[in-house]
Amino acid sequence: MNPTVRFLLSGLLLSVLAALALLYSLDTTEQQRDDAVFASATAKSANERSPEIYRLVLAVLSARNHHERRHFIRETWGKEVRDKAGVKLEFVVGEECSVPVKLREDPQSCEQRQWKPDSGQEIHEAVSVGHESPSPVHDCQRIVQPDETLGIDFELLDDVVITHLGVYDQAQDGLHGTGQLLVEIYDSVLEKLIVSQALSSGDTELERRGHFLYKPVTNFAFPKGFLGSVVASGFSAVNAAVDVAQPRCNTAPSNASRASNDPMRLRRRSRHGMAAAAGFLPPMVESVFERTPRYLAASFLYTAHPTTAGKDVPTHDAQLYLIKEHRHQSFTRAQLLDAEQADYGDIVTVATVDTYRTLADKLMAYMKLLVDSTQFQFLLKTDDDCMLRVPAILNGIATIGGDLTRVWWGRFRRNWSVERFGKWRELDFTGKVYPPFACGSGSVLSRDAVAWIASNSQSLKPYQGEDVSLGMWLLAIGVKHWDDERWYCSADAYHTAGNRSDYLSVPNLTIDQMRDLWRKETT
Repeated sequence: MNPTVRFLLSGLLLSVLAALALLYSLDTTEQQRDDAVFASATAKSANERSPEIYRLVLAVLSARNHHERRHFIRETWGKEVRDKAGVKLEFVVGEECSVPVKLREDPQSCEQRQWKPDSGQEIHEAVSVGHESPSPVHDCQRIVQPDETLGIDFELLDDVVITHLGVYDQAQDGLHGTGQLLVEIYDSVLEKLIVSQALSSGDTELERRGHFLYKPVTNFAFPKGFLGSVVASGFSAVNAAVDVAQPRCNTAPSNASRASNDPMRLRRRSRHGMAAAAGFLPPMVESVFERTPRYLAASFLYTAHPTTAGKDVPTHDAQLYLIKEHRHQSFTRAQLLDAEQADYGDIVTVATVDTYRTLADKLMAYMKLLVDSTQFQFLLKTDDDCMLRVPAILNGIATIGGDLTRVWWGRFRRNWSVERFGKWRELDFTGKVYPPFACGSGSVLSRDAVAWIASNSQSLKPYQGEDVSLGMWLLAIGVKHWDDERWYCSADAYHTAGNRSDYLSVPNLTIDQMRDLWRKETT
């Protein structure tokens, strides 16, 4: 071979070998980088994305200190989850509330209570002419019709006790004749009668305050946030009382002269009209603006609720002791929770305070984590006081088949009344009944519905409880309700149905009751 050609080929061969070496070096570096990324990803917490695709993720909402309940679930129906491929079980807890229960505004929340100075049980008047600015009354006489009811809506800004109901007496000379005037207080949202009192000329218990005559009632406690209506009826031409108890209207702003710390305020809503029947709120409502008459027909007297008075305020030392004790207990709970997570690795802690009032926020925060970290087809949400039959639930999911979008499978409550008192009181939704929602024993959502909630979490408002909130949120996308009575809404409903063995979930159980049910299931 020509030496020149041999030299050129040798140079070319060396160039190729050098290029291959470079490519190998680059590929090795890339592989090492990929390996490092993979190692880093696998070292992250369970909240990071998993390459496995889960058919079903079971999320059990649990309190931080419910160690025994979680342990029982792991040893019973939770075992069936671990034995199934493509199924995952996670317990969802929130963060510790820093306020001791005894210092909270509401035991179900994490808001610190603000005690008010002791007013000495001062008597307040809901409606009085003194609350109105002086204004001409030339057009404020109203000709009432037989059986017509007049009144005004109000809102309580604090817990109060109502002690008297009263009517407006224009001439301030008392009641005459044989007629009666009826004063009633309604829940203006539910249109439900709460308390009433009849006044007549023969009453010896009548007390005068300016233009109003009052009569005592059995003390009735109303909570902060209550929306009510105080109305009076009996102002008619056939009632002799009409001559001395004519209702008055006024065009001044409704709260112009009220103190800023008054426990209630009048709403800009006047009521009038014929009640449909005894005990029913008059239907006609007028929005009250600066020049719109408002009818001062009825009023009530009230005191600040005793629980907000100064006499039951813990001393400074007592509050410090409660805070110190709570911090110690919180630290102990955190240590136990960390140890439990180290043993089982199935606890997800979301950045939401763990209280009943924040359950909707807690569920939403978990959904965001789940969508970002896990590939799944369905999410089952339940509580740690529920007994589930996992094989039957998986069979049900298989029945859904190809219908994988916008699915919500559970036992649905429809036309469920909104409560305004107690643990389940609704603070935001003003309707009378909720949209359909699955009861809390357990329900299954398709991934797209969960992903929609997660992606819109910044604009979705939490309502009373996570189940009600789901019903409100999912109205926007029109999910399909798979209503199944085997998701029992209460233990009583399960027992009433004859303790059927084909249940999917039974809620509100103690650990002993869950153990008995599991024993029946496995023997």
